[in-house]
Amino acid sequence: MNLKRKVRWYNKRFGLFGWSFLKDIMPVSEEEYHSVLSKLKKLKKRKGKSPLVRYGRYRQMEKYLTEYKQTGDLNFLIRANEVRNRLSKMYKLEMLYQGKKIVYSYSAIIDYKQILKIIELSKHVKSHEEYEAMVKKELQYTSY
Repeated sequence: MNLKRKVRWYNKRFGLFGWSFLKDIMPVSEEEYHSVLSKLKKLKKRKGKSPLVRYGRYRQMEKYLTEYKQTGDLNFLIRANEVRNRLSKMYKLEMLYQGKKIVYSYSAIIDYKQILKIIELSKHVKSHEEYEAMVKKELQYTSY
């Protein structure tokens, strides 16, 4: 087996005691062991997937962050931070119907674009039942 591979394997498996175990198997001096170790590149750490991806506002936050990186405008960073603070909170939509204020709550997992579409469609709705049917139709294929 390749010396580099063995050194890396023993170092990863046994840490400080890697050389003492490796010298029992093959003739390697301590200087040689450490010189091979110092030449080896560190393995890249994989960037893990964010658990926040499941929330509907995450894409909006990401969009603001990329716009900030491209333009350097702090307003985009402030907006991204505001979205981040509300990320896991439920959507609350208020609707006035016959002088009564009705508040609807929707899961934070629903996509932000769908909520915007519901808001846009709700402007043309005349009754409470019509609104309920429209929302049910809009969120029909959404799993939350």
